[in-house]
Amino acid sequence: MNSLKPATLAVENHWLEYPNGIPVESWGRDHNSTLLYAETRAVDHCGKLSASDPHMRVSLDYPTRLNNGVTVQGHTDYFCLADVQAAGLLTYDEDEQIVRFTDAGWAMMEDGYLFVRTYSPRLNRTFLDIVEGGTMELVPGAVNVGEFVEEID
Repeated sequence: MNSLKPATLAVENHWLEYPNGIPVESWGRDHNSTLLYAETRAVDHCGKLSASDPHMRVSLDYPTRLNNGVTVQGHTDYFCLADVQAAGLLTYDEDEQIVRFTDAGWAMMEDGYLFVRTYSPRLNRTFLDIVEGGTMELVPGAVNVGEFVEEID
C-alpha cells in the first residue's frame, strides 16, 4: 500500500542519539516555533519565560518533529530550548526563568531588506535592525529564519 505521508522514525533515547543537542540543520517546526517564541519573550517580556508557560509544549505525549520526518519522543519545547542554547543562539537561566539571545541571533531577507535581531548584553536589550539592500553575508552565523518562517505554527 502506497502512502503519501512521509515515513517517520521515532527516536526514544534522544540524549543518546544527540548528546550535544539536536543540531540546527535537523530542526523542524517545533524547534523553529520555540526559537521564535523565545524571541518574542525576549523582546516583549524582558526575557521572562516561566517553567509553566502555557505556550510551551511540555507533554511527553507529543514528540518533537525534525525536518527529515523523524520524531523525537519525550522531547518537549524546553528540550528544544536547550538545543537552541547548545547551538549558541541564546541562554536560558532556569533559576531566573530568563531567556537572553546571544550575538548569533537570527536574520531574514524580505522585499530587498535584511532584518537582523541583535542583542546588547550591556543594556540587556534586544533590537531589530533593518538594512536596505543587505544580504545574509553581512550576518555570518545567524539563523536564516526566512527559510522556515512560513512553517511556524
